[in-house]
Amino acid sequence: MKFLEPGVLWNLLWVLPLMILFFASARHRRKNAVSALAGSGVSEDLSGFKRGFRFVLLMLTGTAVVAALARPSWNYEIREMKGSGRDILVLFDVSRSMLCRDVQPSRMEHAKWLVRELVKRNPGDRFGLIAFAGRAFMECPLTVDQSSFLQTVSDLDVNSIPVGGTNIEAALQEALSAFSAAESPNRAILLITDGDELEGSSSNVIKEVAARKIPVFVAGIGDPSQPAIVQVPDGNGGVKTLKDENGNAVNSRLNEKQMEALASATGGIYVRSTSLLPEIPSLERRIKALGSKEFDSFQSVKPIERFQWPLAFAMLCFLLWLLIGERRRIPRVLLLFVFVLPVLNAQTPAPEKQAEAAKAPAKIMTPEERYNEYRELQQKGDLKRAEDGYTSLISSAGITPELRGRAFANMAVISHLNSRKQVEETKKTLQEQKLEDALKQVSGAIETQNETEKLNREAMRLVRDVTSISGNQSALLSDRKQAQELKKKIEELIKKQQEAQKKTRQARDQQQKQNQQKQNQQTQN
Repeated sequence: MKFLEPGVLWNLLWVLPLMILFFASARHRRKNAVSALAGSGVSEDLSGFKRGFRFVLLMLTGTAVVAALARPSWNYEIREMKGSGRDILVLFDVSRSMLCRDVQPSRMEHAKWLVRELVKRNPGDRFGLIAFAGRAFMECPLTVDQSSFLQTVSDLDVNSIPVGGTNIEAALQEALSAFSAAESPNRAILLITDGDELEGSSSNVIKEVAARKIPVFVAGIGDPSQPAIVQVPDGNGGVKTLKDENGNAVNSRLNEKQMEALASATGGIYVRSTSLLPEIPSLERRIKALGSKEFDSFQSVKPIERFQWPLAFAMLCFLLWLLIGERRRIPRVLLLFVFVLPVLNAQTPAPEKQAEAAKAPAKIMTPEERYNEYRELQQKGDLKRAEDGYTSLISSAGITPELRGRAFANMAVISHLNSRKQVEETKKTLQEQKLEDALKQVSGAIETQNETEKLNREAMRLVRDVTSISGNQSALLSDRKQAQELKKKIEELIKKQQEAQKKTRQARDQQQKQNQQKQNQQTQN
């Protein structure tokens, strides 16, 4: 279970102490009032236990109400989603310099808050996320599913990209790959960084961004006047100052000049966002100034909210509070059991039926147990059953995002193995000189590899430790390049074969024509 609005739970820190204070104050005032009216030697005909129990019920009621407001959820459902708006691709700097605290609480946390506010103010738009440091990676493709996007933003940290540094060029290249080649007035790039470009050069790609008419909105995070010390986690719950190879503390200063030039070259806007002046209205105006379009419908996984359960529990506790009195007598709530217990006894099955039911208990497997079963099938080589199992597991109720991501990763491994088998079959078919069949097989292998890449990306979006998945993705890219080269070779062979067949037909036609001419000459003679 998780809460969609966990910040609401902080209200318990003042709600519960306030209730305790009111209870203690009321008890003290009641005691003084009784003493004043009847004297100190007179005791109340009230039960201290019942009074305390009623107070506990009130405490549980308040806690359950706050929990319901925090929007608890578990399990997921698939919904059909569509909308209209703009396409905003967020390039988020996760380099270690974003841990500087010249913007409170830190550059990274302020940047996350900035993205969340912009998303909330533009509910109809599609947002995508590219995290970058020394390299860039698509964390979340363009989507109108704000909850999934914001969850991905919340999960970002300096370990999201294993390669250190700040490579804005790589981030812009990844953004160009994500956008279609056709020009469109409804899309833009939102670059959030401290501008400290250590690898690559954004000037190498900015001309192409401007040529495709994609404005870049830059939000600079940091202080341009004074460099900040970079502090990183020390692994023991504290922080330590990052130092270079000479033992000097590493500093980071906001590079506004470069960011202003980058935004200006694309017709975008540059703003400096701080805790006091976040500049959200300026960015919002430029986003809303873009054109809009209708988006294709798609399926999205949504968490199922369960606020009804804590709310029902709160109502039950409050009802019990109303039914239970404070006098020393049988509580009115116990009268309910006079009517409830006979009904429960009448519905209780006979002992022999209970014994029969105990002999054949129904076992319901948890998602983790199902995952382990499919994993064993995969290790034994039963890939088809394992793949079918993972497919059913992904859409099942009660599965966590981490477990769903691992299922996607294993499906990607199976799909990758299938593509390799297709390539091997292609090579055998090619040796038999069945070029058309070989072309179909290698095209199918490339299509399978494309599907594998989608599975890998979905897995990396959900799984925290993406080291093994990144390695599989690198191997996949290498295999796909070889498959594309093999396809190109087969196409060239088919072309040569067709040319040879054409020349053979021409030679045969020429020979037939010469033979016909000789027959005509012999007839005339």
